Amino acid sequence: MTISLKIVFDSSTAPARVQIVADLPPLTGSTKQVAWATDLREAATYDVAGAMARTANVVIGTMRADETETIAQTNTRLEEIFSRPGGNIMRAALQELFSVPDAKWWIDHRGGAYRAELNTMFRRLYEGGNHV
Repeated sequence: MTISLKIVFDSSTAPARVQIVADLPPLTGSTKQVAWATDLREAATYDVAGAMARTANVVIGTMRADETETIAQTNTRLEEIFSRPGGNIMRAALQELFSVPDAKWWIDHRGGAYRAELNTMFRRLYEGGNHV
């Protein structure tokens, strides 16, 4: 799975948002669990990406869908986050987090509880020497 950060628009009139974009695995569980967890996981892709963008001082506030050059430049800046020190570890931790296919796990970690797991994944990868 390849993780990237991208500017996305829900519609041509909606404000821009930053989202983690990846080919996520299908969720497993009951139909009800999968439906709920799909929404929770999608919200997490926006939450984590937004936090990363803010940390990198990437401002998207009033960007419009027709500002293609600005969007392309901002997407490049977002991807540069992964080339900073520790960026490869962050990408690996995000890949691990968003590879979790268990709908029940996403439900149990709703409300931002997945952030603690992401921190744990990041620390484990860092301490394992994966910080080239």
